[in-house]
Parts: sequence; C-alpha cells; structure tokens
Amino acid sequence: MPSPLAGPTNAPPILTLTRSLTIRPFRTFDAPSLAHHANDKEMWLNGPDIVPFPFTLTSAHSYIARASDSRNWACSGASWTGPALPSMYAIASRDVCIGSIEFCPGEDIRARTAKIGYWVGREYWGKGIMTEVVGTFVGWVWRSFPKFVRIEAEVHDFNVGSGRVLRKVGFEHEGTLKWGIWKDGRLAGLEIWGLVRGSG
Repeated sequence: MPSPLAGPTNAPPILTLTRSLTIRPFRTFDAPSLAHHANDKEMWLNGPDIVPFPFTLTSAHSYIARASDSRNWACSGASWTGPALPSMYAIASRDVCIGSIEFCPGEDIRARTAKIGYWVGREYWGKGIMTEVVGTFVGWVWRSFPKFVRIEAEVHDFNVGSGRVLRKVGFEHEGTLKWGIWKDGRLAGLEIWGLVRGSG
C-alpha cells in the first residue's frame, strides 16, 4: 500500500476540459513552470501569506510537496471510499502547469461545507479559463462527495476578477467582512461567496 507521503505520480487527470486543459495531481516536473507563473506580486496580493513572494524554484518544490501530502485529507469514510487524495491540484495546459485549484473540507460543525481556492498565471487571465476550470471542478466536488451541501470561496475585495469568475459559475456574494484581512501592510475586506447544492 503506498505511503500517504508518496511524492507526485503519473496519475491520470481527475478532469479533462476543453482547449487541452486538465486538472491533475502535481508532478515534480511542474516546479519550473509553477515558479514562473506564481512569481507575480499581484498574484501574491490576491492570495494567502502562506504562499511566498518572491516565489522561487525552492518555493515551487515546497508547494508541490504540500499539494501531494494527503495526510490532512478530511473526506474519508462515508463521503469517499477510494484511496487517499490530495486536496490541491495542478491546472495544466497541454500538460504544462499554469495554476492551481484547491479543495478544503470543513471541520466540526462545518463538516458539510467545502472551501475552494484557485489561481492561474497572468498570461492566461481574461481568456475564460478560470470560469471553465472552477465550474468543472465544482461539478466534480458535488459528484464525488455527496455529503457536501455547500461550497464557499473567500476573495479579497480588490480582486474583482475572481469575484466575476464565481458569479459566472453560480456563486452568490453573501457579504463582505470589513477589514477582514491584513495584506501587504494594509487592511482590506474579505468577500464571502457561497454555492449551495442544487442552486448552481
């Protein structure tokens, strides 16, 4: 039986989209492309501080190791009968990593909720790629994990593009936590977007 600490494999994509796009487990050879696309100040501003800037090749290897570690997967038991899974996946164009999408199961009283996060490299902005990726990924979550009734996303209030993606795939803007985040030495709002099973 493989160790949960096993590194990236050649496992097939979990999803195949149009335009030669796939969502698949990260692989070791993704590191250079990941470092190229993630080393962007605006990308860092739109994300959590756990993702560093500058984002180096070493950062990329650490990111892939974290993405490939299934020990913290919380969807075992009734909701998932297959093998342990990572919760972070590569977004790939012609099998070259251009971004990432993440699925985080809720805990305790939020166990019926999952949270998603995502990004794609700047050169792929404005092409409809994230709308297709997020919409397809959300469908996969609903099909694969029937216990979840809600998916949510948190967006920095200055990240207009991400909110636009969520609205296009059916999420509703449920409110903004005023001064909910501290990023790059300033306070900003944190938007809460939600999608309930059967509504989108």
